[in-house]
Amino acid sequence: MSYFDKFSQEYADLMERAKDAFADGIKQFLLDNPEVKFVPIYGYTPEFNDGEPCEFNAYILDVVGEDAEGYMYGIPSELADAFVEWSSQYEWDEYSRLFSPLNISAHPIQNVLESMFGYYGFVVIYYLEDGELKFVDGEYDCGY
Repeated sequence: MSYFDKFSQEYADLMERAKDAFADGIKQFLLDNPEVKFVPIYGYTPEFNDGEPCEFNAYILDVVGEDAEGYMYGIPSELADAFVEWSSQYEWDEYSRLFSPLNISAHPIQNVLESMFGYYGFVVIYYLEDGELKFVDGEYDCGY
């Protein structure tokens, strides 16, 4: 038995509770904002050092309409098309304001997203289906 078995178990339990709390927050956001049909998030860790730290970061997908098509690797086409169609009704400023209450750049949320989807590159779209939170994840190619 390791000296850190208890710590490891408590950390795993904490991360599970954090993932549940994150999902609850996304679901409540969607319920409170019926005009928002999707919560698109992408994240990655830079693979080279250009002077900035190579640290994981996740963001709300910052493109709308047809420009978002290039971010949908691994997302089923029906869902990707629905997101593109929905997001195309917004100008960037209005779209950005929709998601400002989420503040996913907060450090604890970044840790949860990294533990859920990995740090190499992902895109995930959350949505409600019959009142239940669903998500589909795919790959994000950050271009290098």
